[in-house]
Amino acid sequence: MKINIEQDGTDNNQNNTFNLNIPEPKERQAVPSNVGKSTVNFVGREDELTLIHQQLQTEQGVIVCAVEGLGGIGKTALALEYAKRYQQEYAAQYWLSLRLSGLAEEIVKLAGPYLSLPEILKKESLEKQVDWYWQNWLPQQGKLLLILDDVPNIDRIPDRMLPKDSRIKILVTTRERCLSTEFQSIALDVLPLDKIEAEPLCKRCLSLIEQLLGENNLYFATSLNNLAGLYRSQGRYAEAGPLYKRSLSLKEQLLVENHPDVATILNNLAELYQCQSRYAEAEPLYKRSLSLREQRLGENHPSVATSLNNLALLYESQGRYAEAEPLYVRAIAIYQERLGENHPDTQKVRQNFMILLLRLSDEELQQRFPDEIVNLLKSIR
Repeated sequence: MKINIEQDGTDNNQNNTFNLNIPEPKERQAVPSNVGKSTVNFVGREDELTLIHQQLQTEQGVIVCAVEGLGGIGKTALALEYAKRYQQEYAAQYWLSLRLSGLAEEIVKLAGPYLSLPEILKKESLEKQVDWYWQNWLPQQGKLLLILDDVPNIDRIPDRMLPKDSRIKILVTTRERCLSTEFQSIALDVLPLDKIEAEPLCKRCLSLIEQLLGENNLYFATSLNNLAGLYRSQGRYAEAGPLYKRSLSLKEQLLVENHPDVATILNNLAELYQCQSRYAEAEPLYKRSLSLREQRLGENHPSVATSLNNLALLYESQGRYAEAEPLYVRAIAIYQERLGENHPDTQKVRQNFMILLLRLSDEELQQRFPDEIVNLLKSIR
């Protein structure tokens, strides 16, 4: 399991290192470790802890993700427990929260007070400043552990901002089960054992329905969808795809036109394609799912808001921010009206929208939003 961030510098067009005659800092202090305390009564996840350490011996990075995109299942606690158990193996350990800000900003914020940036670099790009910090951060001996916590999307950790030195070991936590197809992950679930036991149960259910009712019925189609969802959650995308397609075909044949169940499977298949970065195939499925829900459920139904959010996330993952923004705005309005301001779905989409706005320049924010919104966004950058 690795993050593909190694650069050997053999390709001059790919090498991001800049060759200015920049002195070392006049005042150099050790950047102190800032990793918080682990959970006192940490239990379970022993296999995951061992696997993380094994992978970091041979690779530079490991990602700990949520199988179903959930919070509160122990990703951060696992990272902190790893730091605690293997503290003696690292010269220093650092924890950066990237939910609302990018890696570069957090690096500058953490290292700036201890490493005095040369004057020549203060007007240079953030990328060059970060590169300088990494070059001057490393101890003469030993490894560093860098925990990048709660990463919402791949844009938060661009390759050019990551450290090049293999002595810096990177542990990423994220709710996204498909942060990047280039990253292999350790997936956490609420009940890992149950998920392992789920496959034979799903298969048995499918087999019984086939024996008793045949294959041309809604029960069989639903069981196909359930097994596909299990495979997708385990990263077994090649096995999930044909099952989703077969389930979709059956439901389209057996249900009335534009049935909401068809929209659900279209959404599931689109998510599968998005996990594989097959964006061109995912987009029409998301759009069709949205259209079906609008037609059958009405334009202000919470399921429509879910489709709007999912399509916005797809656009955002491709850098199509102008197309994503109005979808987020509409989804928030629907959720607020139908579910209330404090409902988890409302808050989740609002957070997605805030993350999108953080990408805008100060000038654009000031032109488009009132001062209170601009100040709020600046405060969390």
